[in-house]
Amino acid sequence: MEMASRLVMCIFAIFLAAVYFQYQLDNPWHLSTELKTRTSEIVDIGQMPTSCADLQRMGHKLNGFFLVKGLTKLETLYCDFYPNQNDIQKWIGYADVKSTPVHFHAQRNSSFSTEDTPIPFDLARVNEGNAMDLTSGKFTAPRPGIYSFSFAGIAVLVAQKYVSFSCSLYLNNHRILRSYVNEERGPIFRFNLLTFQSTLNLRKGDQVWVQINYSSDAAVKPVHSPLYLYDDRDHHMTHFIGFLLEEEIVASL
Repeated sequence: MEMASRLVMCIFAIFLAAVYFQYQLDNPWHLSTELKTRTSEIVDIGQMPTSCADLQRMGHKLNGFFLVKGLTKLETLYCDFYPNQNDIQKWIGYADVKSTPVHFHAQRNSSFSTEDTPIPFDLARVNEGNAMDLTSGKFTAPRPGIYSFSFAGIAVLVAQKYVSFSCSLYLNNHRILRSYVNEERGPIFRFNLLTFQSTLNLRKGDQVWVQINYSSDAAVKPVHSPLYLYDDRDHHMTHFIGFLLEEEIVASL
């Protein structure tokens, strides 16, 4: 009996909802009138809104979630324009908004041994935003924000007694960090992984690249150095990867 009663109540509730929905369809002016009672003419306050108070000044009266301009990022707020002993504004968090996507993955097709120069690349698996120049080996930040970079390569070490090899990350001609290997027990012939990761706060136009340096007990370096980053078309062992984590979107507004 109780189950039958609940079923009847559910059917009746669905019937009432259907009737109300049809009423709204047949009388669109009713919904329009209801909205007008909660809104007013939009007012230009002369700036992008930074708070619920600004939105209220602009004419917003419907409660809800809004994006506003923060110090460096867009922020999400919940605005209650009819508070009952509550604050009009509740801060929700930052909005991950990017004006353009930026990410790249560059690789080489051959070995590389030139010191003190940006490593050029032959292949872009991804180059969204076209900020990575393969020929020059330099990444140029198209937007201000926080970027992540990583590098990996295989160094070939050949020497009689000692050898050192390093890969360094550069920002505008300043070395930020380096990955380093050193061997002092010869004879030496080995392959060694060099890798690093870094997170940088970049301004628009900043440039980032990777360079190598090495030394050994050879008095004079031969034309074809026995020290180099090993690579070929089949294995692609040299990788340079970067992407935009957070954009300072407010700086672009």
